[in-house]
Amino acid sequence: MFSMLIIEDDDIIRRGIVKIVSKMDLPITTIEEASNGLEALEKIRQMVPDLIITDIMMPFLDGLKLLKQIREWELPSRTIIISGFDQFSYAQEAIAYGVGAYLLKPVKKDKLYQVLHKFIQGLTKESTHHKTASDGSQFGHDVGFITRYLEEHYAEDIDLNKAASLVFMNSTYFSSLFKKMTGVSFIHYLQKIRVEESKKLLSNHQLKIYEVAVKVGFSDEKYFFRVFKNTTGLTPNEFRLLKTK
Repeated sequence: MFSMLIIEDDDIIRRGIVKIVSKMDLPITTIEEASNGLEALEKIRQMVPDLIITDIMMPFLDGLKLLKQIREWELPSRTIIISGFDQFSYAQEAIAYGVGAYLLKPVKKDKLYQVLHKFIQGLTKESTHHKTASDGSQFGHDVGFITRYLEEHYAEDIDLNKAASLVFMNSTYFSSLFKKMTGVSFIHYLQKIRVEESKKLLSNHQLKIYEVAVKVGFSDEKYFFRVFKNTTGLTPNEFRLLKTK
């Protein structure tokens, strides 16, 4: 499963792209949104999305400066520029920052699908490679330590910054390294553990849904519902009912 961040200051266009992508037959399970470059930077730091679609002209921080920052962080995200500017200078600068595709507005569904499908194929191959490759380096041990730590401390208040500090790394670099070695982002790895543990607790009908959420590390019940459904395709209530039949 792959994650995506869509960055566009025009609400109608952004929501339209979300709707288009969500209907595509692609393994994209998480779609987040940002309406400007600064908001996007914060979300990128938190989730390290597999796929990024961004406009160029945005308030606070434009798309090209955003791409430059992503490149400096050495993140593995695949990026797509969408723009109303059919100018070679924009495309040339975007390519220099590692953008994977430059699409003109209005975005054509078939073209967007082709680009996303190609990117996902590449990400899938990389993920398979990283999972099968053996790594005895210190970095490999550090990531292994964190995965074991998460399995034991998933219910605690732990985030990317805390995990990175445990192995004395910069959070952005650690996030990129974790994804390269496990095939998924830190937050997805943690969420998967929490969802699996919540499934066990949901069999206990004496526990309310919000109590299950808290016991596995979610402080927000609505967020727990969203993550659970994105992961399993069912709401916690639906899952509980299914298991009682």
